[in-house]
Amino acid sequence: MKLDLKDHPQLAMGGEDFTKKFRECHELKLPAIIYDEGGDFSKRGSLTKFNAMINRMFETYRGFKIMVIICLPNFNMLDSALFDNKIPRMLLNLRNRDKYGNYWGFSLSQMNWIRYWFDKLPKGAKHKCYSKCMANFHGQFKNLSPEREKALDRISTEGKKELLQKQEITLSGLITYSQIATKVGRSIKWTRENMCKLKVKEARKIGSIKYFKKEVLEQINNVLDNKRKYGPGS
Repeated sequence: MKLDLKDHPQLAMGGEDFTKKFRECHELKLPAIIYDEGGDFSKRGSLTKFNAMINRMFETYRGFKIMVIICLPNFNMLDSALFDNKIPRMLLNLRNRDKYGNYWGFSLSQMNWIRYWFDKLPKGAKHKCYSKCMANFHGQFKNLSPEREKALDRISTEGKKELLQKQEITLSGLITYSQIATKVGRSIKWTRENMCKLKVKEARKIGSIKYFKKEVLEQINNVLDNKRKYGPGS
């Protein structure tokens, strides 16, 4: 089996990748999707427009018949609204991994008690919240072979690298053809053609996507102002 993110619609890295692959899994009638390192669910950002959109997806996921598996360093990062709506169904807490790994399974009811103890325990002892509650089941599994572990680690690293690049793009304020077209109220085709005439060069390119500085909006608006003033042939 090839270990490459683009060949695995059931493995998503970051929120944007998740929303895209969730749709792909639905179209391909795949039963499950894994969201690795779902840090977008930090409580501090739970009121953002993005998290609100993700919450709506989880509220309706039963209709799509897709099981969503989220891999988190700490499940208490999940937005409280998910628990209020009884979306999470099971928690697997993994620990003590060596040649073998151990896991404890908790129901929604037990998860709420774990969250209760997480808030009650002092900062340095919050990891003990799991042992405060009775697991519904537990078990053991054999670790991956070193070769397989390295291959999966490579996938994870590549996914995080792409996520960091996109975050860097967002922070630097760069925009795409599609975003420019939306802001100026024109089609993407019209935007591309006029940016080509203006000889606008991209500031960054990731894969096949070109990113531009926001100053290009002023150039495009000048073109539109001239068309309004002197007519379509200007």
